[in-house]
Amino acid sequence: SLFFFVFGSSLLVARLVNIFLGLGVIFLMYLILKKLFRREDLALVGALVTAINPLFVFFNRQVQDINSAMFFGLLSILMYLIWRNSSKTKHLVLTALFMGISFMNKYSFALLAIPIFFTFPFSKLKNKKTLKQTIISALFFIVPVLFWFIYSKIKSVELNTKIAATQFKISTLVSPAFWQSLQSYVADNYTFLGVFLAFLGLLFFIMFFKKRFEYKFFLWYIIGTIPWLIVMSDKLSGHNYHQYPLVPLFAFLVAYCFLIISVNIAKILKN
Repeated sequence: SLFFFVFGSSLLVARLVNIFLGLGVIFLMYLILKKLFRREDLALVGALVTAINPLFVFFNRQVQDINSAMFFGLLSILMYLIWRNSSKTKHLVLTALFMGISFMNKYSFALLAIPIFFTFPFSKLKNKKTLKQTIISALFFIVPVLFWFIYSKIKSVELNTKIAATQFKISTLVSPAFWQSLQSYVADNYTFLGVFLAFLGLLFFIMFFKKRFEYKFFLWYIIGTIPWLIVMSDKLSGHNYHQYPLVPLFAFLVAYCFLIISVNIAKILKN
């Protein structure tokens, strides 16, 4: 809306906003992986895999709310990682605010909040300063989302429409049609070669798992996909762009696969 106001309403402007958000996502992937693992090679490959991912490439140039949801979701993760080092209130507030914006764009991006929640240092809440920070930050998530929900209800009444809701159908997961459509979407979104590399990366991740924060963070991302798949099963069977929140995890696993292979080859070749 802001860019339309400045440059006039056109499809070009709308697409450019989404393209710039997409470029931001590639850069955020680099920053997040660099901050987590402190490895330039892993961060660069993760950013590269994100940039060339077919699902991302196709929808990144379209006027879709998944692009802003992805951008703000990853920005929230980056702010969270910065907060863990700085302990500044503003960084935790931005973490909550950006995750709220991501959630309001597309609720399926709540998946990105799972690793944040389960790696949050709740033990530090005994400290009054941290407790105060957390309460203030929580309000920056709850209040906007609550007002957004109320506003959506009011507008739906005015326009005589219904707010789209997710249907929690466990039966969808055992339906042959679901897996058939999912297989087709996976082929389009990641390619079978990409899925093979990601699966190999997952095996390496389990084999070389370390009890460090960065590994725990992605472990909760992986675990979080299980209930997410159940909740989103009905949506996932309907369109391939519902897999968008999985792109960062896919990019990391492929990058991790390349990292383990290249490091071991380097050891063998002594170079």
